[in-house]
Parts: sequence; C-alpha cells; structure tokens
Amino acid sequence: MPSESNVDVLIVGAGPAGLSAALVLSRARYKTAIFDSGVYRNARASHMHMFPTWDHKDPAEYRAAARAELSARYSEVVQFVNDAVTKVTHKVDGTFHAIDSSGKVWSGKKLILATGVKDILPKVPGYDSCWMNGM
Repeated sequence: MPSESNVDVLIVGAGPAGLSAALVLSRARYKTAIFDSGVYRNARASHMHMFPTWDHKDPAEYRAAARAELSARYSEVVQFVNDAVTKVTHKVDGTFHAIDSSGKVWSGKKLILATGVKDILPKVPGYDSCWMNGM
C-alpha cells in the first residue's frame, strides 16, 4: 500500500493560479500540497502577458520566484510535489484523495484544480509553428 500524506488543501497545477492560491492559503496557515506536472500551456512562450508585475517576463522565472518566496516564508505549511496527479476521488467523508504518478496517495480537506487550459489550434497549415513565436 502506498504511503499517504494528509494536508488541508490539494492544489493541482503550479502555474500562476495554483501558486497564487498556495500563497493565500499558506499565509492563512493552511497546509498545502502543490502538484507540478512540469507541463505548462505557455512552455513555448518566452514571456507572459497580463500578469501584474510580470508582464513580458519569462514564465519559468515567475514560477521559480513564486516557489522561492513560498519556500522561504511558508516552508512549514507548503509542499511542492514535482509530479502529475493521475486520479482524484471525493470520499464519503468529504475528503479528496489524489494519487500522483509515482503512486503516492494524498488526502486533503479541499481540492483546487488550477490546471489551466489546453489550446486546440485550428488545422491551418503553418499556424502551429507561429503559435507563441514573436509574441
């Protein structure tokens, strides 16, 4: 049986939405686990847009800075899991159980899905090669 970790909130997604949620919850002293699959919608982009203080800057640098801030100030309540969540179930007792891709089971009182979106590009010749280039 895989080991189980209990937290107050499971956050699936470690982009701007998940990291922002983790900051608010950590400041309120909730124990969180943030799951980072390493797959990002803007992986091909060299900079972000429309995000206060980070407009036209590298999204990887944003994630690194946010993680560093969370780790420095809230290490006793925030935990980063560099793994994808493969399954989530809502139990009868109201808790959520998440299984990560290594098989570890996580339990949380609440669940935040901050996975973002997946772009479905039109099947226009050359469109995909232009997506996120020169933006």
